[in-house]
Amino acid sequence: MASRAGAGNDYVRELTTYLHAAISHFVRMDAPVIAAVNGTAAGAGVGLVAMADLALCGRSSKFNLAYTNVGLTPDAGTSFLLPRIVASSAPWSYCCSTASCRREALTWPVNEVVSDEQLPARALEIAEQLARGASSAFGATKRLLAHSLGAFESHMVLESETIAPTP
Repeated sequence: MASRAGAGNDYVRELTTYLHAAISHFVRMDAPVIAAVNGTAAGAGVGLVAMADLALCGRSSKFNLAYTNVGLTPDAGTSFLLPRIVASSAPWSYCCSTASCRREALTWPVNEVVSDEQLPARALEIAEQLARGASSAFGATKRLLAHSLGAFESHMVLESETIAPTP
């Protein structure tokens, strides 16, 4: 982004447009989406975890919104999804603190914490279990949940306009 001086906001707006379209697709697709966090989920990575239907993380994993540290505002649906998942996410949106999977995981959008070594196998185990499940019921459930998001896409447009304002 730094190499695109002058055109930085256009570049960020283009990136968020593609990112937000992908997130919208994942949120509204029939198949359950599993996020497995190994390491740090920062910035848009937190949004990717928040949009997942199930999230796991290794014990050493961390979450960090990080946006305001670099003079930006949240994107990737984070400012829409995180408040719906975490009871009081506002402080995280401003202070860029890091949440540890050991201590705060279940207050974040994480369903299960496993050892770092177990993470890939556990994520695959859940995916295989879901693949053997009632896919039509999963799809119908995801459509119901997506319907409750209502203005999600228009909110992500607002995020794009806020993170990269038009002059």
